[in-house]
Formats: sequence, structure tokens, C-alpha cells
Amino acid sequence: MRSAAAFCVLLIACAVAAQPIHPLYRCPPRHPKPTDIVEKPAVKPVRIAGKAPVYPEVAKKARVCGMVIVELLIERDGRVSAARILKPLPFGLDQAVIDAVKTWRYKPAKQNGRAVRTIWEEAVAMRPPE
Repeated sequence: MRSAAAFCVLLIACAVAAQPIHPLYRCPPRHPKPTDIVEKPAVKPVRIAGKAPVYPEVAKKARVCGMVIVELLIERDGRVSAARILKPLPFGLDQAVIDAVKTWRYKPAKQNGRAVRTIWEEAVAMRPPE
């Protein structure tokens, strides 16, 4: 009980002192999103071409399957310029999806009749080949 009270007093004393925070412990500044990206376009992008992910041999041996969710930045011309894994799978399955996604082409999203850059989430099913 005494140690809990002492800890609370110490916390309050530190808060009251309000010393500047060391730069190492400061949160990094947030970078604003580019203003030319539309997150909810009127016409959604549609995948028109691209190869399927290659299923790694290690994942076959481990018999891993599931969904990889990837976030894409689709440009005005329909190519994927950036990809980020939101829900990974082990044994190299997420990297296989990233490699495949870079080859995909989309019919671009449209806003007010013109093609726009957009952020899009895609779920990719990863199953071992038969």
C-alpha cells in the first residue's frame, strides 16, 4: 500500500514539474495526406489485369492458408504505385501478395467524371495450389 501511494506521489510530482520531454521520447510529427487522393470515389476502381500471387514452398509445407488484406494506392492511369499489408500471413505469403499486387492494373476510380488517385483495400485469398 505504501509503495502504491509513493508511486502516485511520484507521478504527480513529475506531472507538476512539467519538464520538457527529451526529443528521443517525443512522438514524430504527423505528415498530412496528399490532398489529391480520394478515399471514397463515386466510381470504385476495378481490377482488369495482373498475375496471381505465387504460393511459397515453405507455406505449402506448413499448410497455411487465409486472407491477406492489402491497402493500395491506385494512380490515375490504373497502376498500383504503393502497397501496404494490413493483415499479414506468415511464411512469406504477405510478400508474395505484395509482389503480385505490383503487377496489377485497375480501371481507375472516378470522381465527377475524371480519373482520380485513390486508396483501396483488397482482400487476397491465399490457398495452396491443388
